[in-house]
Amino acid sequence: MAATSDNSEYYSLPDTMDRAELLRKLATDYNFVLNPPQKKKEEFFDTFDRRLHGANLALIKEGNSYYLKDLTQGDTLATFEDTNNISLKFWWDFPKCDLRKKIKPLTDIRALLSLANIQRSIAALRLLNEDKKTVLFVYIKDLKMLDSIHSKPAVVMQIKTVRGYEHQAVSFKKYLGTIGLTNSDGDLISAAGSFSGKYPLNYSSKINVHLMPEMKAQDAAKLIFRNLLETMQVNVFGIIEDIDTEFLHDFRVAVRRTRSALSQIKNIFSPEDTDKFKEAFSIIGKATNELRDLDVYLLS
Repeated sequence: MAATSDNSEYYSLPDTMDRAELLRKLATDYNFVLNPPQKKKEEFFDTFDRRLHGANLALIKEGNSYYLKDLTQGDTLATFEDTNNISLKFWWDFPKCDLRKKIKPLTDIRALLSLANIQRSIAALRLLNEDKKTVLFVYIKDLKMLDSIHSKPAVVMQIKTVRGYEHQAVSFKKYLGTIGLTNSDGDLISAAGSFSGKYPLNYSSKINVHLMPEMKAQDAAKLIFRNLLETMQVNVFGIIEDIDTEFLHDFRVAVRRTRSALSQIKNIFSPEDTDKFKEAFSIIGKATNELRDLDVYLLS
């Protein structure tokens, strides 16, 4: 087999083009050998705050096998075969193995959530030159979210350059632009834009607001308080479902930040309203004290 370079590049198809249409276009301009598409179902796992995806990794379950994959290179970094059908929620639920070792520092005390069930269909083809030599490997991947009635199938093309034929790869990438394909950040998960939409895509416990110098203090304060409120709201389900201890922790931090902002940002609310809100959020904070204490004991 021809040696390929280490890096893969990904291209997204426009909404008006499917795999069949792409192959028809390629057939008019290139010679290639096409292998029959392979289908498989996969379940993707990550923490609520996408710690694996943030490290360009994906934890995938196919059948009873778990795979930790590099989203940039497409390589499998570690595997685990769950022959005993164990309930695997945290890194410490995995038996001692390389996969457990790799996800431990990333997931820490956060639980692994099932973010999406996906059906992939992968068609592999080899682009040939006039001498019938392989100059490029191309993989056309269709992705369909099985647990979302609103999700449209996504199609992405992965390109692996063959060493010694870099010039042909550059030419092919330029050609893709002429037929409407655009460069994508990564594999199908990145190209699809999100998982099933069940959880927030870009959740962060940090205050994430864009303040402008010309803003009125009241408008800036509204952005801050709304962001803190959203943080509280998205964590409520995880507290109720008892998924992991970080849901309550992040909720409580947002409550404390709200009380602090009420004291530090002056003349936004009337003194009466400020005192009312400070007291209300104090009650909420105290109501979660005992549960947080129990969480800390469990973590110890």
